[in-house]
Amino acid sequence: MTSLLLVIIVEPGSALLNDVLGFDFGIAILYVTLGIAGLALFLIGYSLRDAATASDRAESTSEMAT
Repeated sequence: MTSLLLVIIVEPGSALLNDVLGFDFGIAILYVTLGIAGLALFLIGYSLRDAATASDRAESTSEMAT
């Protein structure tokens, strides 16, 4: 939904800017979107790994206590 809104809002402006500046902003927006998605996936994976590590620590601590 957000990408559809970006296309509707940004594409006419990017065509105008492309004519004026000679730079394709559609490609730049694509790279920024992919970068944000990659960062989000990295952060999700990192937090899942951190949660698994914390769970392993808690489990080993409870095993040592018994």
